[in-house]
Amino acid sequence: MLSDISKQTTRLILNEYIEIPFIFDLRFPCSMKEFEIIQNIHNNLPYGDADMTIKDQAYAKLKENSFYKNYFEDAIINNEYLFEQYYRDQLTILLVDCKIQLDIEFVFSLVYNRNSMKTPTDRIKYYLVYHDELKQLLKILNYGFEVLKDDINKTLIDTENALNPNYFPLKTNDYYKLITVDNVIYQIPPNTVIDNAEGLSEKFLFECDGEPFVENCLMNLIELITTPKYIQVINNIQNILMIYARISLEISNLRRYTVDNLEKLKAIINLLTSILALYDEPPKVFQMIMTDYITSNRLNTCANIDACITRLKISKNFKSVLEKNTINKILSKLEIELLKNWLYDNNDNYVDVLQILDNSNNDLWKYSAKILAYFERMLGFEIIRTNHGQITVDGPYAQLEQYLARVNMSQRKTKIEHLLSNRIHSYLKQTIGKENIENSLNNDYKYFEDNLIELQSLLNQQQRSHVKVICLISWLKYYAEMYSFALIMTQSQHDVMRQIDRLLLNNESKVCSSVKIFIIKQMIYFHNISLEELKQTLSNRNIAWIKPILLQQSDIHEKERNNFILPTTLFECKNECIHINQLFKQLKDINQLENLIRKCQTDKNLAYSFYLWFIRYYRRFYTIKNVSMDISFVQLIENQLQHQLISTFEVIGYQFILQLCKNFDNQSYFQLKADMTDNDMHLRLVALNIFALYLASKCTTNSTYMNSLLFDVNGKMPKDYSQHLMTRCLVGLQPNNNHIVIQMQRVKNEVQKD
Repeated sequence: MLSDISKQTTRLILNEYIEIPFIFDLRFPCSMKEFEIIQNIHNNLPYGDADMTIKDQAYAKLKENSFYKNYFEDAIINNEYLFEQYYRDQLTILLVDCKIQLDIEFVFSLVYNRNSMKTPTDRIKYYLVYHDELKQLLKILNYGFEVLKDDINKTLIDTENALNPNYFPLKTNDYYKLITVDNVIYQIPPNTVIDNAEGLSEKFLFECDGEPFVENCLMNLIELITTPKYIQVINNIQNILMIYARISLEISNLRRYTVDNLEKLKAIINLLTSILALYDEPPKVFQMIMTDYITSNRLNTCANIDACITRLKISKNFKSVLEKNTINKILSKLEIELLKNWLYDNNDNYVDVLQILDNSNNDLWKYSAKILAYFERMLGFEIIRTNHGQITVDGPYAQLEQYLARVNMSQRKTKIEHLLSNRIHSYLKQTIGKENIENSLNNDYKYFEDNLIELQSLLNQQQRSHVKVICLISWLKYYAEMYSFALIMTQSQHDVMRQIDRLLLNNESKVCSSVKIFIIKQMIYFHNISLEELKQTLSNRNIAWIKPILLQQSDIHEKERNNFILPTTLFECKNECIHINQLFKQLKDINQLENLIRKCQTDKNLAYSFYLWFIRYYRRFYTIKNVSMDISFVQLIENQLQHQLISTFEVIGYQFILQLCKNFDNQSYFQLKADMTDNDMHLRLVALNIFALYLASKCTTNSTYMNSLLFDVNGKMPKDYSQHLMTRCLVGLQPNNNHIVIQMQRVKNEVQKD
């Protein structure tokens, strides 16, 4: 006996601590044991089977293994009061097991939801199968509790039955509300008035793969934590950002819940993240935004969102280590997120977003992919595919047509037309696999033929539908790209290839010519070859339409070499380049040039475009055979414009322009010669383009890393560039490799001491 006691004592000493969970307020005996049984059943479920099969299997196992044996089904399941106590116990233990601080009454109201039509069997099946999902939901609400405290109960808005006509008019407050009519669930958004049952349109239908009441609760949680009442008391941005980010992540990971207003929370997260990343005093900046925009609900229009971001951009409180481009990029992405969030609640006014994207004073188009993805769903690009590019301008497209017509009346092309066309083209490409290209070419050939004629007819009209033009161009690009792939990659011998060949050969319209160029371009891209190599590849192929083009290109190549890409601006400097090009073409008065050069002093886009014109002029020494220097033009630069050029661009800029006009000297790497290859020319153009960017960076009021490389703090050319550059950087080392830079700086200092 003493030996047995000794063994037990030794065992206790070895274990040292025995954790005995102690949970108050359990109603059933041995609820802990039942919890373990339920967890074991959940962990061993065969999740490959159908959902109903899994639920039935789980329920059968619980009936068989429940601690309460036959009493489980005979007494607990069939007695509403006993089942509620049983269910409450299991939820209480789950809260303790997951270390959740939520009140059991709140959790019970959420999960049990007495207003639902579910039986006790349905409820216990949910608990068995969706045990992990329930844990996720409780974690999300627990994070919400850290922000809302006792106000977390406001997320629970009961589902009501609206069969009684006296129930209307219905007016919701600041939260989402669920109502049922004839067993159909409708979700009414915040601050909405429904006059009668007929006002419950399809847009209010609430479809949810999970529990509608739970999803409604999550959406109300987001509505609550994004209201000014809770945001404006934020002192510790890092802490609240962590909570919001966890809520967003956990909701995104829920498989059965979409939570459509999650974007509203993501917009706040992006705002907090951007402020934290950019500013030395984030709380001050955040409170300024709160006071001036959020609390006063001024972020309710696209114009106000744009004004808010503009105000953030002109702040003087940025972290000193940040470059201007980095700041602009972060704030532009933030603006896109805010606009996207606004769009979800105001999709009837989506044109307001287009106007902001189309503004020539910003570069939001670079980051517009998320907004265009929204337009893809809202406008329904699928209809463009099913109608083969031929659409009727109605519904949401009518508003787009009105906007494009209004903008085109000002005789300017819009970024929106390019962005939408490219997005539609990308969408159409995603709907077809490589293995189905031949069938698609064959099935859609008639539409290709018709669309070529239709597009040319539209373009010939002064009053044309811009939406139809965009859709037709996108679809024709899609079809032409399939054809180019079949032509060069699979070398298809399908009958439709000969039909397309004859059509392209006989159609001499401008639209068809553009399509031919696009096909050639795509073949070069797909095969990763040059135009010259493409000619050789297709020389023995029986493709009638392409031979005249390639022969014509060969003739041109004898006179002028154009087989390389010239430096070209995008949206930012497009208008400046057009203006400068027109001015040089129609130059009548030297004063026009002098005025242009003066304007360059404070406009880096204009300055860059000015340099770019001379780089494009310089290429003539390579592309045109036996061309000589234009002495009269050089004299114009040297004699009449020298003073103004030096005043604006410094001597280095003046000499750069002059050397471009003279083709540099014989010892210069940049002198163009007849025996150069296209690649030699391309390398020089790239280098000159980069140098022009650095020179143009002088023409701004701000001091940046870029303009400090070639100019001093006053924007003047330094006397000794070798000394100046040594103060700006260690040539050859990456500036972000701090360890190496510090080591090399130390070596340099030691050498200078000796």
